[in-house]
Amino acid sequence: MKPSDLLAALEAYCGNKQIYSTLCGIDKVCRKTPACAAGSAHGMIDFDTFEAQYCHLNGCPAIASSDGLTTNSADSTLFFVELKSWSRVMRNPKTGAVATTDIIDNKAQKYRESLQKKHDGSVAMCRAVVGDDAFDAIPLAVVFVTDIDTGREPLTSIASNLNYLAGGASLADYCNSRMQSELKQITKVKVYYTDCRRFDSDIETFSNV
Repeated sequence: MKPSDLLAALEAYCGNKQIYSTLCGIDKVCRKTPACAAGSAHGMIDFDTFEAQYCHLNGCPAIASSDGLTTNSADSTLFFVELKSWSRVMRNPKTGAVATTDIIDNKAQKYRESLQKKHDGSVAMCRAVVGDDAFDAIPLAVVFVTDIDTGREPLTSIASNLNYLAGGASLADYCNSRMQSELKQITKVKVYYTDCRRFDSDIETFSNV
């Protein structure tokens, strides 16, 4: 079974329910008010919509799940997509307060813990639909997508938060560095880190084969 076969199986499982979207479409904030003019055209299953339909059909409570599920033109890896905002952490959209490094540290840890839980729930649902043997034949990866520029190289170590920021690094740099440090703790599945503006091009370079 290829990743595209699994995606088709999930779509068939939901009957006539529309479960396909794009990265911009699965983000509730951008769906209402687009944050940029770039937009993403890469198609994916809106896994929150699939999860709701799955639970409805099986009469079970809500299951923590990834935001999206997709593959690329190589059709060799199944990607679980997790979309999290750092811009709305760096500056609270309601109060305008700028985040401290402690707030960023705590949020990075929570993002990583949430990603692990949601990945496990998503895998369990996929297994239930296509069976263990078919699912185990598919290489997997996770793509953590954020809304700040991830193109700059993160620092390999942070001796002091205050010295780090005083040295000219931005909060965005700090968010990227902390998030990548957290993601390195996930060892049971390959994890990629990118931003929403690079997603369509980056997804074509990602692979776990």
